[in-house]
Amino acid sequence: SGTGFPQRYNTLRERGYSIRGELDLNAYVNDDLTRFDKKLTSQYPERVPIRNVLDVLYAALRKCKATDQNHILPELRSIDRFLSENASRKKPAAHTVRHILQEPCLHNSLYAGFRQPLQFAQMLLQSEDLMGTGESSNGCSYLMDASFLWETYLYELMHRHLGSEWEVNVQYRIPIYVGSFFGTHNYPDFVLTNTRTGDVYVLDAKFKKMRYDAAHHDVDLGDLRQVHTYACYLAHALPKKGQRLRGAGLIYPSQTSRPAPDECEFPLFGISDAQIRFGIFSVQDGANDDELKEHEKAFIEQLRQFLQV
Repeated sequence: SGTGFPQRYNTLRERGYSIRGELDLNAYVNDDLTRFDKKLTSQYPERVPIRNVLDVLYAALRKCKATDQNHILPELRSIDRFLSENASRKKPAAHTVRHILQEPCLHNSLYAGFRQPLQFAQMLLQSEDLMGTGESSNGCSYLMDASFLWETYLYELMHRHLGSEWEVNVQYRIPIYVGSFFGTHNYPDFVLTNTRTGDVYVLDAKFKKMRYDAAHHDVDLGDLRQVHTYACYLAHALPKKGQRLRGAGLIYPSQTSRPAPDECEFPLFGISDAQIRFGIFSVQDGANDDELKEHEKAFIEQLRQFLQV
């Protein structure tokens, strides 16, 4: 909330002796001219908090505070006050909760940090709907989006260990055929930008088992097409910004160690003189926390070497 809660521009109207913004010509012709008070109707844009986002956060916070018997929640007084004053203070509709992550404002990097708390708020409120009061003799169950957690886990690893030299962007937007009837936007999971050189790498996280075995078709053709589409777009778009795409890759969970780099890293499309490189990476599971930490270090080291080539 330090950057401010998500907002959007709404067009507001007011009638008075002065004009704020611009004159509302439609109201002026149809209403103001027929009156004798000489007031004019003006309209102006104003940023207002997005009510659906506030309502979902407010409802989730109320539920957390109601069940926080051991007082483990952090101090949220200022946030609580803001939500109390600006939310409708009504229980959000099931449709609103179900589609809250589709709010367009969350594609803005300024508000990208709200995706995770809204995801948790969504799971909390949906579990309440599924279980009535959200309480049972066996405790409360939660429906977890494993793919989302995998992406969040990888983001934290890269954000913490790659250092300030690399900016990890999770809300990079790729517009395709804008203005056409089939235009759309794509969002790669991770776009890494070197803050010193401007080199860019695009990575996609896939929550699928990786065995590094051709017989099991571990790398899905659809996954390859997706990340190569990102790569082709960025290879053409980045030079206009003074940047260049240097590599692309896919990241999987694995129960086996990653083979040597020459078995997992290649020029893009396997074209020998391609300037862009492609790689397959994974984080190997561990039997305990210490073993997992070692595997995380190995993943970061493999990624660093790929980024420095």
